Amino acid sequence: MPLCRFCKSSDKKLIKAHIIPRSIFKLVKKDENYSVYFEARQERVRTDFKQAGLYDENILCAECEARFSNWDAHGSAVISKPRGEPDLYRDPQGIACGYYLKDADYELFMMFLLSVLWRASVSTLQFFRQVQLGPHEERILAILKKGGPVLDSYSAVLIHPVRQRYPGTIMPSWRGRIAGVSFQRLYFPDVIAMIKVDQRPTPQILRPIQLRPDRDNYLVFLPYERTAEEAYFNEMRGFMKKHDLFDKGNG
Repeated sequence: MPLCRFCKSSDKKLIKAHIIPRSIFKLVKKDENYSVYFEARQERVRTDFKQAGLYDENILCAECEARFSNWDAHGSAVISKPRGEPDLYRDPQGIACGYYLKDADYELFMMFLLSVLWRASVSTLQFFRQVQLGPHEERILAILKKGGPVLDSYSAVLIHPVRQRYPGTIMPSWRGRIAGVSFQRLYFPDVIAMIKVDQRPTPQILRPIQLRPDRDNYLVFLPYERTAEEAYFNEMRGFMKKHDLFDKGNG
């Protein structure tokens, strides 16, 4: 019998475990019955219709998945909350720089982010193939099991892309560097979570906006233009145009 990646037991039946909570996919599908999974390859474009989002049948037993429920509920509530003028943070010049996250509990929300990151790392799904944590996989698992301080080890910054071309989408996660320090990007509808996966300290430029337990936290505005996310979608459009994939339907 397959092994549960959380408790390491081979005696328990594995279930359909969601990597990103099912409730968050409601933001993707909105009033429709399904969200659409989109994959472009040179020979074709493949689409699939996901009523309950993405799940993996090879990573968790029911007992272990239940341990994620409180974190998922809190993370989903924070990410799903509509935000507007009352939540705005403005700099001394009156420029809107982000949203206050006064409803976010630091410990619960960080455990949510780390639990999604860990599930993506152990997942067998193609969508999460670029989430490879190396030794951090076991370190994060230990935090999820026992709790513990995460501020210095796995800091996080939340970003809201402004004027994005494709709102409400979830991109595949990828890993990059800021000032030489590795960060894994997790995507939720209209929210990018950048999680430090590196033994080195958080770069100085990010420390004022990283999530912390001892002060207000923010969802920081970032213009979409000239971001890696815009480049990703532009590259995909160019790839599809080059290989004449726009008119091939579902293949």
